Amino acid sequence: MATALATIGCFSGIFISPDLDMPTRTVSETTLLRWSWGVGYLWIAIWYPYGVLFKHRGISHCLLVGTGTRLLYLLGWAFLVQEVLRQSVGLEGQLIFWIQVHSIPIGIFSAGLAVSDAGHWLMDHF
Repeated sequence: MATALATIGCFSGIFISPDLDMPTRTVSETTLLRWSWGVGYLWIAIWYPYGVLFKHRGISHCLLVGTGTRLLYLLGWAFLVQEVLRQSVGLEGQLIFWIQVHSIPIGIFSAGLAVSDAGHWLMDHF
């Protein structure tokens, strides 16, 4: 199970990459647009503010810190969606509890994503 989660984390680095801070569309975003029947537009819209907040090859390309910024950014979106659902349809979310219960799998996934980011960093520097 741990190997699968780490592998998923590594492969998710294709789409949750340090290059999400670029002002232009990345290769992975273009691929997502081509194969996702329009879901890619939502992905690009979600990550647009991230690209505005961080300059390319800045903090988002720092090992571990960059991974953390993207995971915290996604967490912020999850909290926003939870709050919208709570206010609009009365759906009570317990995201904090879910994160606490699943902290080890989330950590393993995050480690896999960090490995992917390290590969990205190496490719950028060599």
